[in-house]
Parts: sequence; structure tokens; C-alpha cells
Amino acid sequence: MAAPFMAFGILTLSCYVLQNILGRLAQFFLGNSPLSPMLDPLVGTLLMFAVIATLVILFAKVWLRFFRKGPLEYIWDVSFRFLTRGSTA
Repeated sequence: MAAPFMAFGILTLSCYVLQNILGRLAQFFLGNSPLSPMLDPLVGTLLMFAVIATLVILFAKVWLRFFRKGPLEYIWDVSFRFLTRGSTA
């Protein structure tokens, strides 16, 4: 039960950004669709949450099969190492 959430925890920054991108795309494409007025706003919001959360967790699980870190976590790590090289702290 906890394994999918562990993958999400390792890729927290990447998953957060992906969630925002998917949410914005869903709002843009589905919010202006002809189905939008027929759906209750609460039901639509909960449905989109479930779909986006599932996609993000699946992304995290698949990504971690091939890599140790997420794409944004890797950029963060490399930039941090670059900025702190030669530091005596």
C-alpha cells in the first residue's frame, strides 16, 4: 500500500510540477468543453484529482525503475553541487 507513495516521496518536486502542469492542461481543455456545464463542479474536481493523482503516481513508479532521482531533483542536485563546490562549510 505504501510503495506507490514512497515513489512519489522520492520525486516530490518533479511530481508537484507535473501535477500543476496536468491540472492546468485539464482546466484548459476540459474546462471549456461541452461536457463542462453538465458536470457538478465538485464531482468534476474530485474526478480530475483522482485522474491526475493516479497519473503522477504512475509516472513516479515508472521513472524510478530507470533512474534514481527525478528530472527536477537531478537538476536541483547538480546545481547545488555546482554552487557549493569549493565551500568550506
